[in-house]
Parts: sequence; structure tokens; C-alpha cells
Amino acid sequence: MGELKQSHPDDQAAARRAEAIVEALRSSGRSVATAESCSIGHIGRYFAGARGASRVYLGSVIAYTKRSKQRGLGVSDELLTGPMGAVTRDVAIAMAEGVLDLMGASIAVATTGVAGPTPDEDGNPVGMLVVAIAEQGKASAAATFEFRSRDVDDFNACAVSKALEMVAERLGLDMDGSNRVPV
Repeated sequence: MGELKQSHPDDQAAARRAEAIVEALRSSGRSVATAESCSIGHIGRYFAGARGASRVYLGSVIAYTKRSKQRGLGVSDELLTGPMGAVTRDVAIAMAEGVLDLMGASIAVATTGVAGPTPDEDGNPVGMLVVAIAEQGKASAAATFEFRSRDVDDFNACAVSKALEMVAERLGLDMDGSNRVPV
């Protein structure tokens, strides 16, 4: 594995999954980018820590505020000012598509949510997470998760796990990331 500091029980599993994703992308000549809000760069850290990352991981945009989502990723004001604000499937998809275009990646993953310790300015509860995947030539997809009240480290571990799981599924990797299915 890369030189990633392990601090959470799920860190080793996430590092193995990131390595499997990086290898699958490398062998298919593809690339990945990340757009992170509530996960504040943790997903990108796993990609960057994987062996061979410099060949496939193009980078990340940490867009923590609505303004940075709009300016950095092109998320529309209409999406950000809706009833649930920035924590929606549409916003997550716009973030993923924005970083996909910005970085010129083959595939992108984005997160938006509420890590806590209090609900966000739109009333979204602590523990709400939306993860989206965008891919060149394919329909984008998003999923919403509710982790209830957790500390920030647990929330970030859950966000990393769900994001890597969704990328692995999109690439046709099995759930533990060890067996490659044709992409």
C-alpha cells in the first residue's frame, strides 16, 4: 500500500479498495478525479496514497461552501438554493460532472453532506451523505446515505467507504476490490 497513515479500523480496507481502483484504471488507460465537500479531501487522500496513483489520479477540488461549489465546479445557483441546499443528488451529480470536465478525467466521484457536529444551514441532519459518480459517455448516478450522529472521523470513514465502493462498482470490481470484471 501507499504511505497512508492508518487511523480508523476501516482504513486498510479503504486503502486496498483504492489500490484496486487505481490498478483497474491504470490497466484500462483511464483516470479519476474527486470533488469533495463534507469529506474534505479524504477520498483523494486514498487515491493519492495508492501505488501507481500518479498515472491515474488527476486531482481533487475541495468545495466546502456553496460558493466554492458554484465557482469551482459550476454547480448552478438554482440547485444550491433549493429546499435542501447543497445536500442533494442533483448537487452531487453537478459536482462530479464539474470535476470530470475540469480535470478531463474518465470518471469522477463527488461527496456532499453534513459531517456535523450540527445540522447545516438548510436544516440537513448530521450524518447525511450524498455520493455521485460521473463518467465520460455514461449516465451519472448518485446515492444518499444517512449515518445518523457520528463523530467527524467516523463520518469521513463512511464517506470514503461509500465513495470507493461506488467507484469500484462502476468499474466492475467486486465488493472487496480484488477481482476485476471487464470494464
